[in-house]
Amino acid sequence: MSFADIDLGLSVGDDGEIIRTTDGGTTWQTIRTKLINTESLDDVVFVTEDIGWAAGYERGYVGDMLMSVHRTVDGGRSWHERGVGSSLGCVRCLSISFLNENIGVAAEMRGDVSYT
Repeated sequence: MSFADIDLGLSVGDDGEIIRTTDGGTTWQTIRTKLINTESLDDVVFVTEDIGWAAGYERGYVGDMLMSVHRTVDGGRSWHERGVGSSLGCVRCLSISFLNENIGVAAEMRGDVSYT
């Protein structure tokens, strides 16, 4: 779960689910995403009120786990896949952190750390 400010917050989960609040958590709305292949989102972080990142994994063609990273530039209303699998150097992301909108790190289940 990540809050961009006192009101705007997002949480992620299984099947690529993303929920969003604009009233500090009093009510939550499910965000319809196009993250069709994403099995789980494990972490979400916002660096500004508009720009955020979510990471998790999806299944590859032979059942292997491939890390997936997604970005929003509109406060979490829509999400776009920014990378999948071995091109990211990660298998399954467990935690992400960003210094700013472009510089970030991802910790994955094998204990490796990848960075942008």
